Amino acid sequence: MKVTSYLPFIVLFTIILFSFPEKMHANSTISVSVDTLNVREDAGVTFPIIDQIHNGDTYEVIGEKGTWINIKLSENKSGWVASWLVEKSDSTDGTKVYSNVKGLNVRSGPNTSTKIISQINPDQTFTYLGEEGQWTKIDFNGVESWVASWLISVTHTEKNDNVLKTATIDVSILNVRNAPSLSASILGRLSKGTTVSIIDVKDGWYKISFKNEFGWIAGDYVKSASSKQEARVTTDILNIRSEPTTNSTIIGKLIKDSIVTITAEQQDWKKVITDSGTEGWVAGWYLSDNKEEIKNIPFVKVIYNGTNIRSGPSTRTDVVLRANNGEQFAIVSKEGDWYEISISETETAYIASWIVTTTNLMQTNASSRAVLKGKTIVLDPGHGGRDSGAIGVTGITEKTLTLSTAKLLAKALKEAGATVILTHNGERYVSLENRVITAHYNNADAFISIHFNSSFDSSAGGITTYYFKNTTDKRLAEAIHKQLIAKTGLRDRDYRYGNYHVLRRNKQPSVLLELGFISKGTEEALVKTNSYQQTAADAIFQGLINYFK
Repeated sequence: MKVTSYLPFIVLFTIILFSFPEKMHANSTISVSVDTLNVREDAGVTFPIIDQIHNGDTYEVIGEKGTWINIKLSENKSGWVASWLVEKSDSTDGTKVYSNVKGLNVRSGPNTSTKIISQINPDQTFTYLGEEGQWTKIDFNGVESWVASWLISVTHTEKNDNVLKTATIDVSILNVRNAPSLSASILGRLSKGTTVSIIDVKDGWYKISFKNEFGWIAGDYVKSASSKQEARVTTDILNIRSEPTTNSTIIGKLIKDSIVTITAEQQDWKKVITDSGTEGWVAGWYLSDNKEEIKNIPFVKVIYNGTNIRSGPSTRTDVVLRANNGEQFAIVSKEGDWYEISISETETAYIASWIVTTTNLMQTNASSRAVLKGKTIVLDPGHGGRDSGAIGVTGITEKTLTLSTAKLLAKALKEAGATVILTHNGERYVSLENRVITAHYNNADAFISIHFNSSFDSSAGGITTYYFKNTTDKRLAEAIHKQLIAKTGLRDRDYRYGNYHVLRRNKQPSVLLELGFISKGTEEALVKTNSYQQTAADAIFQGLINYFK
């Protein structure tokens, strides 16, 4: 009797539950909010449990029925979960996926045992279709394919929104130029406090709308309207955890240089949100400030104590300030051999280019760069493949540094119109003779072999440039060496004769550069930074210009 008295209620509940039509949701996903969640055969607690999923797991949504969500567990399996125990997100048409590494495998299914269809690189973007566990589904040339979620970034962009954010001018007067370069023409000026909409970001410059046309402003002189505290991952792989402790569940992973937003702190732990929406705790000691999303802001660095800073671009103008070795100032513009620099929030002054080094600046105007157009430059990153070269005090290899520096230099030379050939790409060893043959075969106008030094004497440091032939090599060595010493500030070990195979056997103008000692702790710490390698590349670039003039 007791059971039959509840029968009408059960029937009514069943009718109500299954009278909801199943809704389809393209590109929606759920993330599990509890430690363990039962997946059932159909939409209701009375149906059999067919699987269990766990906190932080994400799955593609197939459909909904009442308060239940149908999810895709695998290619041939689906199940139902309670909506109140998951977090659901809907993707937009603007959700894109890009790889954080070169040569990321694209697979036919969401695991490493499935077929590799192709490989993708960081400069390619693909439409996001969904997720399954630690794998992300993408539209790869019209085919549904899969990539590892821990090796990608997901960007969410709204339709018809071509403005990145707004910013406010933070100096008294800021030049607006027609291109992202200090040598570009000035379209006009903006005063402090002016708010602008940022359309694009390139090499330390913001693209803005200015008087019915587009202009560019130096990004270092504006304040972003964004109040988010962002940080950059400094270790190769960083675990995202459910709680601020190393004993808690790992719910995701981040790779080096990923950007996250910090939402909370607890002692040395930071609660973060990733671009893909994952929220959890990470070890704060593996994060660094990400104060600006743009790079390559140009600065000068003073290399002598008591350096004069003047009111105008001439030694005949008044001295307004004196600076000492190591002080840095942001560059506003360049006039002849002088830099206009910012000395306060409201004031600028001038400093001679021959008594400073520059950071993040290829300091050449269009006419100077023109001498490189049509030149063939062979760059030889020392060692490579099975040959690691010297090993630094922290274990970094010489071959890693030579290749990264060569690539920075190659980029600048190509942008100036030169033809650039690298003797190798780092993946395999190339013999010394084949490096020379590369220079001969391409009739190189210059051959630059890039190295980093090492010594049993841990105090040894500085830069050395080697040449073999007085007739063709010495002048090239002198031009490059002078720029390297002036811009890097490292000890001058001079340019000198060197009986090296790649020089001795080379018929083309050739030099071998030793760009610092990785056996010296302080020097290794410097030369392995991107900023140092960029400065060294800048110096070699300028040295080549001076050589070809």
